[in-house]
Amino acid sequence: MQEVDSLVEVLKQQSDIYDYLLAKSKEKTDIIVNGKVDELDKITKLEKTLLSDIAKLERERETLVNKIAGEIGISPEQATMSELIRRLDKNETGKLEVLRKRVSEVLKELKRINELNSILIKNSLEYAEFSLNILSAARVTDNNYGNSGKVSGSKNRSFFDVKL
Repeated sequence: MQEVDSLVEVLKQQSDIYDYLLAKSKEKTDIIVNGKVDELDKITKLEKTLLSDIAKLERERETLVNKIAGEIGISPEQATMSELIRRLDKNETGKLEVLRKRVSEVLKELKRINELNSILIKNSLEYAEFSLNILSAARVTDNNYGNSGKVSGSKNRSFFDVKL
């Protein structure tokens, strides 16, 4: 069946992009840890492009799944990869099953890496905010004596000039 071959090709393309996206996400972890903001920006833009490509392929995949489902008598509500694999001729489903499992595994790993990256970014932002708060709230003591001969009180001063 021609549509099954087309579906296999779309799944191969999706799998390749997901593999590349996973590699870039792992690279992004190192970039975040090392604080390379410019590289993080580049990789984020690349991810956006890859996700656009994946969305296009996903629409193609859904169209093919629905077309195949219609040809073998499956309703659109039941048209899933698992259902197609279950109902199609076993000669046609081998590659589909392998690719479906591969994409599923890569997506699980991608989710795990993205959650880690999200935590790392959150921690970096919290640390930056903490550092700014320390710098802006620094107390500087004046070693000047007041009229009574005692050291006058300390003043809150910032390392930054703030003009309102």
